[in-house]
Amino acid sequence: MEDLFNLNPDDFSGKSSSAARKMDDNIYNPGPDQGQNGIYKSVVRFIPWVGDPSKSKYKKYAAKLVNPLTNERLIVDCPSTNGGPSILWSLDLELKKLANEEPTVVEEIRKYFNRYYNYYSCVYIKKDPQFPANEGKIKVYSYGYTIDNLIQQEINPEAELVTTQKINPFSLTQGKDFVLVIKRKTKAWRDFSSSKFMSEVSPLIITHNGKEIPVSNDPKVMQFVSEYFKKNSPDLSQYFYKEWTDYEYEKVAEFIKAIVPYKQIIDNLVSGLKDEKMKKYFTNSKPVARTAAPAGEDLEFTPAPAQTKSSSVSVDLDLDFNESSAPAAKSSAKSSDDLDDLFANL
Repeated sequence: MEDLFNLNPDDFSGKSSSAARKMDDNIYNPGPDQGQNGIYKSVVRFIPWVGDPSKSKYKKYAAKLVNPLTNERLIVDCPSTNGGPSILWSLDLELKKLANEEPTVVEEIRKYFNRYYNYYSCVYIKKDPQFPANEGKIKVYSYGYTIDNLIQQEINPEAELVTTQKINPFSLTQGKDFVLVIKRKTKAWRDFSSSKFMSEVSPLIITHNGKEIPVSNDPKVMQFVSEYFKKNSPDLSQYFYKEWTDYEYEKVAEFIKAIVPYKQIIDNLVSGLKDEKMKKYFTNSKPVARTAAPAGEDLEFTPAPAQTKSSSVSVDLDLDFNESSAPAAKSSAKSSDDLDDLFANL
């Protein structure tokens, strides 16, 4: 229970990299098309996962493949998430190497193959004008670079802002509410640039049986929060990396052969592949010849960066986020009217 109140900031720094977003009732997946005038607005609070607070911000690599011969779509977790050998990682790297020499070839393959990453965290939904029934619920939210960068700015303020207090947004007592604003950037991309953390540090306010309960380090409150999270939090581990089955091995190989009709690229992939099980699917096989085919649907994801290391700033491991070392937080939440005013000004 105490792990929920004594968070290690390094677990949220993005330094460690721990399938596709599942469309189910436990996922919070707001989109601009659901909002007013193409803008979705809500207020959420990032919270630690009761199952294992150290994995409250889980980073997962995945890939979406489209078979140009059948237009079938396949979304799979990338084994590189857990540091394992991955043909998806290898293909992504090979395409980056060829980008300058063979831009047309790479562009064609990229129509059908994209490797990307997302983070998964539990959020407490404080205000959602579009779907009020979500308010007071805990759901799993999947997000990419833009929102993670805002988290990093709170944990590790820029050097020129050294006087700025370091905040762990996931802290139950010394965190911040997050104003989520989602717009449509293009047909395929969402714009999160107007999203931001509230300026004030505050405790999480849990609404239970019509009462607002500010989280504190009071033993009784801590016990209540622990039991409340156990009862109401989705199982975040359901969205962690899943090992491939034989079927997924077979389908990934089938799709890559159809997507990459170039023997040299396939040979380069296989020669450097450390996944022996995947290798056998390419032994004595030839790339599938194809002509023009329908492109896959537009994707919404965070493209995986060229470098293998995280670009996040490192975290001060000695930072203490307990109440005793931080300014006193305001014990009351903003009223509904205040939040309405906040939305109106965005």
